[in-house]
Amino acid sequence: MTAYSARQMAGNGKGALEICQRHQPAKGKRQTFKRALQRFADLVIAPEQTRHSRPGQNLAAQRVAAAQEVIRSAVMRGRLGYANDLAEMAKSAPRELPFRFTHLDAWRIAVDQLHSLRAERRERAV
Repeated sequence: MTAYSARQMAGNGKGALEICQRHQPAKGKRQTFKRALQRFADLVIAPEQTRHSRPGQNLAAQRVAAAQEVIRSAVMRGRLGYANDLAEMAKSAPRELPFRFTHLDAWRIAVDQLHSLRAERRERAV
């Protein structure tokens, strides 16, 4: 069973594909962004079947790291709305492996990423 079919069985109306289609990032970066979003969806919705899990690393830490990666690429494109979408996707985690990731958590990551990107741009300009 693939992660996509697991999402459909779980009744997730906001899957990674729908979010990608709604926001449509820039063409050159679309593939990288889709991969990052799919990795997050796999870790959250179907963690037992994911091929991205690393031995010895906590599942919650992997999920947060994947969320940071998606939010960072979204912030680079000026699309902060992805943060809220990731918080909604986190609600579809299985009951036996819950993922407590709220809108506030997502927004904090987005603001942190926004500040770090601005600092990087200032350093490059100097």
